[in-house]
Amino acid sequence: MIDVLSIIILIFSILQIILFFKVWVMTNNVNAIKSCIVQKQTVEDLLIREAQILTLKGEIEEARLRYFRAFYLSVIELYEKAQKEYETQKDMKNEFYENKYKNIVRYFEERLSKIGGTLDKEKFDSFKKVNTLISPI
Repeated sequence: MIDVLSIIILIFSILQIILFFKVWVMTNNVNAIKSCIVQKQTVEDLLIREAQILTLKGEIEEARLRYFRAFYLSVIELYEKAQKEYETQKDMKNEFYENKYKNIVRYFEERLSKIGGTLDKEKFDSFKKVNTLISPI
């Protein structure tokens, strides 16, 4: 009886140690994920918040510039995401880009319409157009 109990306690102890290290590794992953999310939010969101503050202050032209910069960053991010996810599939790359681009345009047109700004949305409406603009760089 004591032999069986000691074996169970030994197995339980080993599992406790394994669990400890798994939780420790998971904690490190959470920190890495959190830092990625915080870093992503600071670029475009900061520009949009600055534009909102400038709008409240009455500095409409500066607000438009911030919105345009945030729009350009969104287009670049979408271009890179399409490039990365559909490296070999050109048709899928363009379809993915165009579907997501509509949402970006809708978002920024809504904000810019309130302060009298307009987007040159045809200039960036396909993956191929953005590719020709970015590729020479």
